[in-house]
Amino acid sequence: MNGYGLRIRRYEGGDREPVWRLHDAAMREAGIHLGEGSWYDDLHEIQNVYLGDSGEFLVGIVDDEVVAMGALKRTAAGRAEIKYMRVAPRLQRCGFGREILTALEGRATELGYETL
Repeated sequence: MNGYGLRIRRYEGGDREPVWRLHDAAMREAGIHLGEGSWYDDLHEIQNVYLGDSGEFLVGIVDDEVVAMGALKRTAAGRAEIKYMRVAPRLQRCGFGREILTALEGRATELGYETL
């Protein structure tokens, strides 16, 4: 147990801005933020790109704050890829990334993916 009480759940419409802020903060902290551009458009269309196309988008919550996220995207029949693994910079190395990844791997199995 990580001691922070991470709760993982499926993305909901009200998560749009918190997810964007988390993505932005994590990318800036890592020094790899690309700025504004179309390469992040899918983060503004999570319902369609991930949830509506045999994928998944999970958020990790601590004290009602989105502090972790990860996505699973269908790439072909029986295949999917992991996208957008992010953890709030102040909470990195607490095991949240591993918890999100494990949940996504389980979800991939439930969705019938053979290759991830």
